[in-house]
Amino acid sequence: MSDLTLNRNLIYLLLLSILILSGCPLPVMEELTIDAHTPSTTVVNEISECIVSVTFSREVDKVRTARAFTFLSNQLAVDGDIFWDNDRTLKFIPLETLEEYNKYTISITTSAVDIYGNNLGLPFSFSFSNLRDEV
Repeated sequence: MSDLTLNRNLIYLLLLSILILSGCPLPVMEELTIDAHTPSTTVVNEISECIVSVTFSREVDKVRTARAFTFLSNQLAVDGDIFWDNDRTLKFIPLETLEEYNKYTISITTSAVDIYGNNLGLPFSFSFSNLRDEV
């Protein structure tokens, strides 16, 4: 190995050590996943008090992930606002109270992305209502 190659390798090792010690996150090369969501059951007793949230496996690009999110009531889009509890948890607050006897669906496309550019591995969809036989 030449001195130039050895010096270049030492510089790369030194830079990597500095990044690690400074607390800079190293890129993750894994698909983004969903760790949790609320509601977590298909039947919700108090639909009007239901909180809609999705927690991802890593910090996400909030703008792109919000664009990938939809919330439907009987297959029609529900107007609402998206808030972030932290860098991983999206919360959806509908502008109107959720109604009984409707079927609600949370969907997120694979265009949701983490801060490293990794997309959601599979599209996500979860439906719930307060009717035991409907979902």
